[in-house]
Amino acid sequence: KSLCCLQPPGISNNGKKFTADKIFLHLVAAVQLYIGDKIEITVGYNHLRRNELKISTAGNGLNGFSAGAGVLFSKLQIRFARAYYQNTKAYNQLGINIKLNDYFNFSK
Repeated sequence: KSLCCLQPPGISNNGKKFTADKIFLHLVAAVQLYIGDKIEITVGYNHLRRNELKISTAGNGLNGFSAGAGVLFSKLQIRFARAYYQNTKAYNQLGINIKLNDYFNFSK
């Protein structure tokens, strides 16, 4: 195919974007589940990221999806998340939250 005939993702034959596709490009869907008092699990989907990272010659894999887990203690919170950008590429994030007021007296 020549480049002049390729259509961008989400464009129909008549050149107008589908209404549902337009709406979902501006939304990120996520679910957060708490297992007991100490564990949380999060799953998310970003339709815009999935469309922007789409490769027409390869499968999309898990583009646009993300997942994470956290352990919540009284003075410490540890969270890990993974977001998928390509079939072989993912972004890992580790978060550690500490309540500094419990260790240093910053309160009034």
